[in-house]
Amino acid sequence: MKAKGLSRQQIERSAESVLKDFSPESLSGLRRLDVERFYETYLPKRFGINTGYQKLTAGIHGFTNPAKLESAVEIQLVEASDRATVRFGRSTIGHEAGHCVLHAHQFKKRSETEAFLHDHHHAPEQRLFRRDEIKPYECPEWQAWWFCKAIFLPRSVLSKEVERGITVRKIADIVDLNPAFVEVRLRNLQLLDRVRAF
Repeated sequence: MKAKGLSRQQIERSAESVLKDFSPESLSGLRRLDVERFYETYLPKRFGINTGYQKLTAGIHGFTNPAKLESAVEIQLVEASDRATVRFGRSTIGHEAGHCVLHAHQFKKRSETEAFLHDHHHAPEQRLFRRDEIKPYECPEWQAWWFCKAIFLPRSVLSKEVERGITVRKIADIVDLNPAFVEVRLRNLQLLDRVRAF
């Protein structure tokens, strides 16, 4: 499935708009986004998407089904006892939220019947398109990940913290995400070379 083309800036603006409505304080400084409440209450109320947690097929971490306007995340990711898994679960929730905000209604209007599946490789288990057939900005997975990174780590907030000398580890601890996730966001914004790991 090819999504409507969106630039990084358009996705950043969508994420910022949602944050202004859901958690305006997230735009004034780094903090832990209550992504669970966002997913469980805000998305159903604001976007009409049924969300929840389920035991999913092995290797599937989450899915969003535009035809049914529903989304689910693997329950073991949110009920885990180890920090890395919980943090991975938080990023998975953010990713599925990206599909909910950016794609669910778009694909429902087009009568698409396929679901976005988030598997252990962070890519669709079922290939809905070949990567060489669409441009990155039309790839729903790329768009959902960019949205996810933008709601957890808004560009303007992150840039200010980098100027203050914050470390990758400190950012990860504040926002409660894995350091690798933070590093990807910093790299995407061309800020990684200005930040120490510890």
